Amino acid sequence: MRERLLTNLLFNLVVALWVWHDGRRRRARKPLFAAVLALVWGPLGVAFWAAERPLRADERRVGGTAAVMAWHFAVAWTAMVPAIYVLVVPVVADRSAVPDSLGDALGVTQASLIVTLAAWLLPAALGLALGSLLRDRRVESGSGATGHRSVHLAVAVSVAGVVAFLYAYARAR
Repeated sequence: MRERLLTNLLFNLVVALWVWHDGRRRRARKPLFAAVLALVWGPLGVAFWAAERPLRADERRVGGTAAVMAWHFAVAWTAMVPAIYVLVVPVVADRSAVPDSLGDALGVTQASLIVTLAAWLLPAALGLALGSLLRDRRVESGSGATGHRSVHLAVAVSVAGVVAFLYAYARAR
């Protein structure tokens, strides 16, 4: 349990640092508040930031707040999948000693993949379904008043996912 919490905290910390940096680069009104949300809520905090951050002149947000949040939540949640898998393997391995358990029936690797897929799919599919249902025709365009470019959101959550994976992998050994 401790490794799972620390892995999640590490992911959230990396994402929160990026949100704070991105908010400062974009001259957002409250970048520290947005970073705290990302630190506490992780992928959901990233989704809030993506839906509300100031846009540069060359950027657009399509579909309204719910659709933008749903998409970015799914992206951030997906970045955590490798770390989730690494954390699931020892749990499935421990429980595979129980006769007729998923790990006993399929083997640890396949059972861990199924558990990880289920842990990923339910929140991602639910978020994307709600975002799709609430999608509207709104298109927001940026203005020239925002600041300089920073690292793209998908790159930032990917880096956070790699950091979380490496930490989980190191702890699992």
